Amino acid sequence: MELIFSAAVLVLIFYILAILCDEYFVPSLDIMAKRLRMSSDVAGATLMAVGSSAPELFTSLFAILRPGDTANVGAGTIVGSAIFNILVIIGASAMYKRAKLTWQPVVRDMLFYVVSILALLWAFWDGRVVLHEALGFVLLYVVYIVAVIYWKKILPYNDV
Repeated sequence: MELIFSAAVLVLIFYILAILCDEYFVPSLDIMAKRLRMSSDVAGATLMAVGSSAPELFTSLFAILRPGDTANVGAGTIVGSAIFNILVIIGASAMYKRAKLTWQPVVRDMLFYVVSILALLWAFWDGRVVLHEALGFVLLYVVYIVAVIYWKKILPYNDV
């Protein structure tokens, strides 16, 4: 009985989250992107990414800053969230609505995703992440944002 109740509560929470995102989060990001004169690519790679990844960021920060051996929670949160985003969100979205993608931004994002996974493997290899590795990840994100801004000039395409 407890499992059924927990599943029902989880479905209700996801439903409420969907309504909140649809009614407030996405329209707010649209307004911010228009005011900042951002393309949809740049808005998605910055505003949407920061907004949707804020829970993982704060979970990781709290896990790292908390006394004791909780740093693994932070790493698990980051990797688990990335896997969930790639597999479940894309899969569920594709089941709900068909989308037409242009290959140029897909290639860009796949390239940076592969590089980020390789960088993550390299950083986790010795079981710890040091300052220069963390700064490398931030720099890689900055390079990604610059690539998003200029990608249409490198490989021209139209937004679908």
